[in-house]
Amino acid sequence: METAPGVLDPKTKLYQVSACVDVSKVNVVDKAGKSVVSAERQPRTRYTYKVQQDDGQFFVVEDLLKGEPC
Repeated sequence: METAPGVLDPKTKLYQVSACVDVSKVNVVDKAGKSVVSAERQPRTRYTYKVQQDDGQFFVVEDLLKGEPC
C-alpha cells in the first residue's frame, strides 16, 4: 500500500488522505471455494478518506468506498 501525506483543509479541520491499495494477490472465494473476484477488477485501487484528529488520535470520518485505478 502506498500513501501520500494528508492535506489539512483549514475550514473543516479534516485531513484528506489517499492510499493506493494493491489487491493483485487477494482472492475472495465462496462457500464452495470458487473465486468471486471479477475479471475486470483493477490490481491497484486508490481510495480517498477524510480523517479527523481528536486528542492525538486519527479517525476516518468519511469513506465513500469509491476507488480509481492507480
